[in-house]
Amino acid sequence: MQFISLIMIVLLATPASVSGSAHLGETHSALELMTACQAPAEDHSSRAFCRGFVTAVYDGIQFYMRAQSQSEGIQLDRGFQVCSDEAVRSEALMSTVVAFAERNPDALRLSAFSFAQMALVGAYPCRT
Repeated sequence: MQFISLIMIVLLATPASVSGSAHLGETHSALELMTACQAPAEDHSSRAFCRGFVTAVYDGIQFYMRAQSQSEGIQLDRGFQVCSDEAVRSEALMSTVVAFAERNPDALRLSAFSFAQMALVGAYPCRT
């Protein structure tokens, strides 16, 4: 339930300048996400969108991993899991996604969620 609430907050708080033509129910592109993540520091709304979106992806994956450990009915493929020995700050998550974009420009054709997920899985893989 917390995950759904967080996603709704991110979707509803998306500034019009970041969302472009995306409307509720539509997905954002990785390019839109990167535009927001690489916005100048003075562009608080774009930076907040980036921080919220990337943090929601991270938290959502963590939520499903906890649910999986408590239920046999939920199975999250290991390639979609994110593990970290300590809490990860939102600035580190943003930096991870931006660095991934610089190394993988072809991935900018993906949805923002898939793109952020790939970046986080690559940066914080589960070792066991």
